[in-house]
Amino acid sequence: MRICSLLPGATEVVAALGLADNLVGVSHECDFPPEVRNKPVFVHATVKSEDLGSAEIDRQVKQKLASGEDLYTLDEALFEQVQPDLVITQELCDVCAVTPSGLQRALSALPHPPQLVSLNPTTLEDVVADVERIGSATGQGAKAKAYADTLRRRLSATEKRVADSADRPRVLCLEWFDPLYVAGHWIPEMVRLAGGVDVLGTAGTPSRVVSWED
Repeated sequence: MRICSLLPGATEVVAALGLADNLVGVSHECDFPPEVRNKPVFVHATVKSEDLGSAEIDRQVKQKLASGEDLYTLDEALFEQVQPDLVITQELCDVCAVTPSGLQRALSALPHPPQLVSLNPTTLEDVVADVERIGSATGQGAKAKAYADTLRRRLSATEKRVADSADRPRVLCLEWFDPLYVAGHWIPEMVRLAGGVDVLGTAGTPSRVVSWED
């Protein structure tokens, strides 16, 4: 099976299932495990952020979104060359990574359109369940279930270890600095399971902008 993973987390799962050699392409952000770093890159960001601060990146992203410009470019010729059987992407965030709608033109041009798996987790269990979804799509269902069950046991053991702790540190999780974005989705769950209290994040909801006063 020829797999194209356009999401770093999915790339790590594919490799963990023993399928790193099946990866025929990744995104510009996929850099772990080390053996994926030399894979062909299918997607590139149009905002060159290496030398930009948070505020300028945010300004350019909002400008592109407002004008209908793409935040990511796809190497359509590479898609045609490698003919992937499976493409893994996400639909949680239009800004964070390429979405199914952004893939539509590249995939529809292929003589044999690949299977498309789009991940959209909002909770920590969703994240773990996506391991099983990827396993099912790659023919590694049993191995993926075993891996996911291991992750669930580790999470449960961590939660039990700190359950009786009276000293729960107050934690602020920021994923952007200008403007200030408080992390949502599964991040507050991770803080709670690890024994902390997320003071501004709300589990299962999108990240949000806050002020310094907040």
